[in-house]
Amino acid sequence: MLIVRSAKVVNKCLKRWKSLLRAIDKSSLFYRQLIIKNISRIMLNGYDANTLTTP
Repeated sequence: MLIVRSAKVVNKCLKRWKSLLRAIDKSSLFYRQLIIKNISRIMLNGYDANTLTTP
């Protein structure tokens, strides 16, 4: 039962990452760099709306 739940959680996370990667792929170079920079900051520091870069 625990394995089934964890598999569902992993699938849900993978779907979100796939849609995010598709959006990054379709965006312009400027926005792509901005998105990647923000994702890197979130992964390193956790989410903080005050530190995210906006255009």
